[in-house]
Amino acid sequence: MSTSERPPFPGYQLMWIYMFTGPDPAAGRWATVLYSSLGAPLLFLTVRMLFRRRSEIALLAAGAWVIYPPSIWYASWLFTETASALLV
Repeated sequence: MSTSERPPFPGYQLMWIYMFTGPDPAAGRWATVLYSSLGAPLLFLTVRMLFRRRSEIALLAAGAWVIYPPSIWYASWLFTETASALLV
């Protein structure tokens, strides 16, 4: 019996990119980088809404996410963590 090691959600994300570009690994890698790079702005907007438009707190949270080493290192890798940052 074979079990899958990869969750299905990242594959669903890339499915839409591959529908337009074909099976191009570079397109998939750049799409993953795009998903990863959306994490900091969305974190900024979410924290800003939670703290009643206090931009300094939101900027601190988003800045911490930007310089957080795993968020940089894994930005181009196909991981569920890249998508979960957006979904959370």
